[in-house]
Amino acid sequence: MYVFFSLIFFVSCKRVPIEILNQTAEVKNAKEWYYGTFKKSDIYKVSSEVTAQLPDWKYGKHRKSGNLEITEFPLNKARKSFAISSKGYSINQITDIANGSVSRVAFIKTDGKEFILREIDYIPDLEYLKEKEYDISDIELGANIKNFSGYVSIKNWGGSIINTYKFENGKIVKTKVKVDNSNIFLSRRGAYDCQPGEDCLYIRWCEKELIGDTWYYTGECTQWENTGECWQTDECDGIPPSDCALYGVDCGGGNGGDGESSSTYSFQSNHAKCADLIIGVL
Repeated sequence: MYVFFSLIFFVSCKRVPIEILNQTAEVKNAKEWYYGTFKKSDIYKVSSEVTAQLPDWKYGKHRKSGNLEITEFPLNKARKSFAISSKGYSINQITDIANGSVSRVAFIKTDGKEFILREIDYIPDLEYLKEKEYDISDIELGANIKNFSGYVSIKNWGGSIINTYKFENGKIVKTKVKVDNSNIFLSRRGAYDCQPGEDCLYIRWCEKELIGDTWYYTGECTQWENTGECWQTDECDGIPPSDCALYGVDCGGGNGGDGESSSTYSFQSNHAKCADLIIGVL
């Protein structure tokens, strides 16, 4: 039996009910699935980062959002990496943003099916980070997203970005689109109120010690560095049409592990379809 109370999570102009459920059983189920099923899967085996990240099982939180049940943990990583805008910030400011950013991992169930994993990176803007005194460690999609300003990137377990959203005061206001030569927004930027930009990948390595099933950082880390991997972006009007689209999961079939399909709300043509839908309603 679940014991819960309801909160309201604002996504742009939409209200999504969030139910905070009894944590113990769901946290245990996620951990058991991770060790008993996921670590034996091809998704785990082929990932280039499997030896460099581990959920922090001590701090799991469970919630229900729409049709999704989500158990979220801090994600400890030996190789920390964040995609940060390279325009308008000094090196010192980028370092502050990187230091203040947070990675978490979400174990997502759709209609009671097998878990799907998503890494969630919370990358604050500088003013919000200062307001929080450079500590946003309690952030998560749900109740604690209130007043958050910055970017939220949804990744698969291997670290590939699926979706990125710009938040202002706890609401999604833009979808960040990676631009390439095939991207439809190159020719439609003006029509869809898109602002161009550039993201670069910043990384650092931190020493860790495994005690039991938990990683502990020793405090020894390299300096943040720009990998030189940069890409052009557009920040365009548009919000995900559903919770499933927000996390980039296939709520129709569900493959377990990554759970992606052709219906995933992706960086390119599907963003244009969403924009067409939103603009058609206005």
